Amino acid sequence: MRYNRRMHFLRRPFAFPAELDRALQRHFFGGAEPSPAALKPLARSLEQLWPQLARERGQRASKHYSGARPSAEAYAAYYLPANAMKLPLVLEEARVFGLSIGAPAGTRTRWLDVGSGPGTAYWGLAWWARCRGFDVELSGLEQSPEFVALAGALARALTAELAAGQPAPRWDVFRHGGGKGASLVDRIAASKPHVVSMMNSIGEMAPDGAERGAWIGEVAGALAAAARSDGAPRWLVVVEPGSKAATRELLELRESLRSREDARIWLPCLSARRCGALERPDDWCHEESAVEFPKWMDGLGAAAGLRKEAVLFSYLVCSFGVHPAEPAGWPGTGARVVSQRMKEKGLTQCFLCTTDGKRKARVLDSRRTAANEAFVESARGQVFADVQLDAKGDVQSFTDCGAAGEADVTVFPRPGPGRRS
Repeated sequence: MRYNRRMHFLRRPFAFPAELDRALQRHFFGGAEPSPAALKPLARSLEQLWPQLARERGQRASKHYSGARPSAEAYAAYYLPANAMKLPLVLEEARVFGLSIGAPAGTRTRWLDVGSGPGTAYWGLAWWARCRGFDVELSGLEQSPEFVALAGALARALTAELAAGQPAPRWDVFRHGGGKGASLVDRIAASKPHVVSMMNSIGEMAPDGAERGAWIGEVAGALAAAARSDGAPRWLVVVEPGSKAATRELLELRESLRSREDARIWLPCLSARRCGALERPDDWCHEESAVEFPKWMDGLGAAAGLRKEAVLFSYLVCSFGVHPAEPAGWPGTGARVVSQRMKEKGLTQCFLCTTDGKRKARVLDSRRTAANEAFVESARGQVFADVQLDAKGDVQSFTDCGAAGEADVTVFPRPGPGRRS
């Protein structure tokens, strides 16, 4: 069964930011809205590319797609905008709950992105940092020379677009180099980044589960050592596709991290609780947020036989070595709705992620009270500070987390007229 969340703070679709759209058009099409003819070369490459991503998950050992310029360009044109807003969603949810991912206040955050591809993490981070006044400098590690060159060019296009407003975050050159094993651990020890991120890269760099767990364990140890050296928390942010295979692999990685004494799991699980989505081999859990993408991107996808109306992903946020003070009201023992509301004759029910694992929660029409009546309007992804259930899963009472509200339209613009909710 697929367990499907939204972010607690975001209960509506949003539009891909116009500034990011213009920057992409600046790089790929000289700043003009592309014609169908201008999209054809990218569409042909994209049509050939997506089976490697969908079926092989980019894990081909030889002739990787990023080694060919047409494939790298097609990937960036379609999948960079498809993925860029995932990081702002994660960072904004943390901010809404009072959690600051990065350096202590008053200090510039050093951010290291591993497996940068065309610089997707920088685009999301640059947008969120500009909106939130977040002082950050990003360095990227990428093994593909084509992606290294492309990431730099795309970052320059974005910097030029954002220069009209507040300054874009600083970025180091995207370096060609290994991102695994001793090379990454040594780099963390030398540069002591406050945050290490991996977006859609961990499964490609370490397809084998045992290798992946050992490698990330070394990264966690290096981050913990950096934290102990100066007393500042160190963070790992992993974002993976929302597919069953990728999500379960990330949840299994979470299992290995939650047993570490120097680790704390923050999001999306709220605590180091047992994972209910791993109870059965066919279960998995991911995020989904509806997005209005640029029209040219819709046209590019359609020409290649693809369609995208939402961002689907799984993610994990952990701190190591030194942990920040728990924000006031942090719902560490709370519950999150991880399914749609299911209405049947005489009852409304949903699944919750709780400290006791996955639980079904229901409200019978015949047993509605002032203490449970509003639960029938709960939203997918909503977090409750407390939910009292009886043995059958009947909701006795609940307390909303109180952190939800209307998502900031500056960060997550409203879609145009006619967009479905």
